[in-house]
Amino acid sequence: MGCSLLSFGKTVIYRPPVPFVDDGYIVNRKLLQKEANTAIIPFKAGVEVEANEVLDKIALRIVGGIFNAFKESDGKREHFHVLTADDNKDPDLIIRGHITGMDGPSKVGRWALLRKRRMLSVKGEVVNARTGKKVVVFFDSQGTRDTQVGYKQLGYCIGENIGRFILSGVKGEE
Repeated sequence: MGCSLLSFGKTVIYRPPVPFVDDGYIVNRKLLQKEANTAIIPFKAGVEVEANEVLDKIALRIVGGIFNAFKESDGKREHFHVLTADDNKDPDLIIRGHITGMDGPSKVGRWALLRKRRMLSVKGEVVNARTGKKVVVFFDSQGTRDTQVGYKQLGYCIGENIGRFILSGVKGEE
């Protein structure tokens, strides 16, 4: 987390740090604070990321992290009823995004037992399902040098961060 400075000509606008994710903003807090049927779409490969089976598993872990963050949130879960394939309801909100970066040790680095940092980064949004307008925008990344921590664990942590950030908009924190 850090602060952002936006510069428009000679005017500099200060934005305070964002909770839980690297960067993001709440576009429509009023809509976010209403109870909502929510669909979480597994994140897709971004422009520079190869779509494959491993990425699909990471995307599902991101979904699981968001879902669990909603579930563990001081009774706020009723705000976000996460729809499953069995639900016969239309969503009010859709959470979607892309995995924008997935960096790790090269094959030579793994062979030489070099401990390079693994990084996973995402960008995404919550949109109003009826209008398509953005309600929340977020960017997050996680990294580790621990060889026991894989991309699926990093994806789960990112999902939890995203869920907590969305919930911070329900409580009015930003």
